Amino acid sequence: MSSSSGHTQNRFHACLVGTSRGTRKPDSGSLEHLLHRVASLRWLVIQIESHLDTLWRNDLEHLVEDCAQAVGKRATLADRKLIFDGFYRVKSFRVEG
Repeated sequence: MSSSSGHTQNRFHACLVGTSRGTRKPDSGSLEHLLHRVASLRWLVIQIESHLDTLWRNDLEHLVEDCAQAVGKRATLADRKLIFDGFYRVKSFRVEG
């Protein structure tokens, strides 16, 4: 990896990690799951996987697109799967440019 591509990758990662609140509504998949709807279960899951709260509150597809655009790239959704009865949203993106 060249120095400039490493720098771009670091800026892209910093953009994703630095986003703590969403400006767009998330897709509904995981928000309808029992583990999200019941407050005590949601609290327990967030203690175990603290990043989930941020992911639940963000439209991940738009977040990745915005961060790619911020570093001069283009991101497109390549694949989407729901796991554990929709609790996890697994998305694959292709970043080009």
